[in-house]
Amino acid sequence: MPLYPGPSIDLTEDMLIYNNIVWNIPDTYAITVDNETGDMTGTIYILNNTFRGYSGTGACLRVQDRGYSFAKVVIQNNHWITAAADATAIEAEVTILTEDHNLKQTDAEATAEGYVEGNEFAPTDGEDSTIDGGISQSGYFTLDILGVSRPQGVIWDMGAYEYPAGMEEPPEISKVVMVLLSQIFLWIILPILLLISSFEGYLIWRMNLIIKSHEARIRFFEDGANFEAWYELHHDIFNLEEPR
Repeated sequence: MPLYPGPSIDLTEDMLIYNNIVWNIPDTYAITVDNETGDMTGTIYILNNTFRGYSGTGACLRVQDRGYSFAKVVIQNNHWITAAADATAIEAEVTILTEDHNLKQTDAEATAEGYVEGNEFAPTDGEDSTIDGGISQSGYFTLDILGVSRPQGVIWDMGAYEYPAGMEEPPEISKVVMVLLSQIFLWIILPILLLISSFEGYLIWRMNLIIKSHEARIRFFEDGANFEAWYELHHDIFNLEEPR
């Protein structure tokens, strides 16, 4: 049984096709599994592949017979990139066909999420659509095409790549820290400085702190027994604003 382009195997053996990236194959289909020598009694597993149909419009996978049947074909966890109405073309008599947990995207949809030829269609963000969309195949393999352990977390990714845990952008803790520091400076440090100061008349302190997208402005005014303080705090996470 040929796999175009590829090898032939015994019809009684199981075939496992996984962790492949295929694109720009000058044919209507990215790959074709073709049964031309007899009934296939082994199971064909097509798992966790990333296939782009030719020119972004051809089907990604073709299962074809030449008058012979397939006992069982399992197609799961694949990432199809094609504008074709159907990513797979099952043109064979298959006794048991399992086809689920696959993602089909057009070129435009894939490109918008960062799946491009330049990085061989790998995910670039922890929110990309192939991530955590698969089903466990640990009975057959536990690594992705780059040797990353599957799964990263609890759920398998779709496609040839498993997005490594910890690659998500960390929370912008610095912004929260900035808010806390500005509050400490305003209500603890500056009052102490004012209490120990020996100035008479009036004292104006003004301080501008700019860290990334935050701005804290603090001004203190002292005139005899009267004390007045105001500040404005702008923070792009909490969107807080204190009036004067």
